[in-house]
Amino acid sequence: MKPALGVLAALGLVAALFAAGSYWLGGGCENAPVAAVPSPDARLTAVVFVRSCRGGGGRSAAHGFATNVSIVSAGHRLGGGPGALVIMATDATPEVRVTWLGTRTLQVRYGRGAHPFKTVNHVRGVAIVYDTLP
Repeated sequence: MKPALGVLAALGLVAALFAAGSYWLGGGCENAPVAAVPSPDARLTAVVFVRSCRGGGGRSAAHGFATNVSIVSAGHRLGGGPGALVIMATDATPEVRVTWLGTRTLQVRYGRGAHPFKTVNHVRGVAIVYDTLP
């Protein structure tokens, strides 16, 4: 039984080293919340955040950072992944405004410098409406 524990420990060490190497060499990413807007019924929160990556961690890494929007359950923290609704590549942090038009409709408005490359129209039972700021 002790040899099996040694194999499990070795596998755990390899997994930990792989995860650390992926972060440092492959582009570890961090999310920095910019705004959080609760839904009218207080069940959900729309979160605007900037995701910055180093190395080769996807499209946001090519630009250094990307502005994202996600919806999370009220009282829950933003996860470590990219946005579930929209990801915008920019050269600078664009102005992004989120407004709940009802308990199941969220409006996402963004400045002219934003270039959305991932958008979804429905998530978690919420319809998402996009528009540019004047």
